[in-house]
Amino acid sequence: MDNGSDVLYRQALAARRLLDEGRISEAILELENLSAAGEQFSQVTLGWIHDIGKGVAVDTLKAERLYSAAAETGYRVGQYYLGSLLVREHRDAEAVGWFNRAFDQGYAPAGYRLGWMYSQGRGVCRDECIAERYMKMAAEGGHLFAQRWIARRDLSGRNGVLAFARALLFFASVPVLAVRFVSDDSKDPNLAPM
Repeated sequence: MDNGSDVLYRQALAARRLLDEGRISEAILELENLSAAGEQFSQVTLGWIHDIGKGVAVDTLKAERLYSAAAETGYRVGQYYLGSLLVREHRDAEAVGWFNRAFDQGYAPAGYRLGWMYSQGRGVCRDECIAERYMKMAAEGGHLFAQRWIARRDLSGRNGVLAFARALLFFASVPVLAVRFVSDDSKDPNLAPM
């Protein structure tokens, strides 16, 4: 980040804190100004506000415009959120394209979504091998739901005794993972299952 974008990003984080404190109107005003200046985190956050209707009416068109603005600059989080919105809009093939772009930048949540898309045949031909490959990469990237997906498959026993034992260990460690997740200050919604 250069100095100017670093300052904007810090301002965006401050606006996000306002949002977390319930000062929604103030947060939205700040985020709108930062978004207009091209600050990507603000664009995604403001898109999310309109996407879920946090303090405003749900406006998926506005959310899509904001996510797209961030995504088209190459911002992987914007690409991911745009893909997630497109899935909900049943525009699966477009979503896969955006998830691929985000995943190519190492974004584990996008790998989880791609794995899910391939496991369901949404926007792509259903392919369990490709689904598992994406899920494994997302799991290696620390995505909890991808780890759970792998562990559930391994519990079936079809991947051998070692895989079964790893799955048991994963589920035994879930309370520790839950404490880590709940205590994480990032409040990252990217872990949410589809």
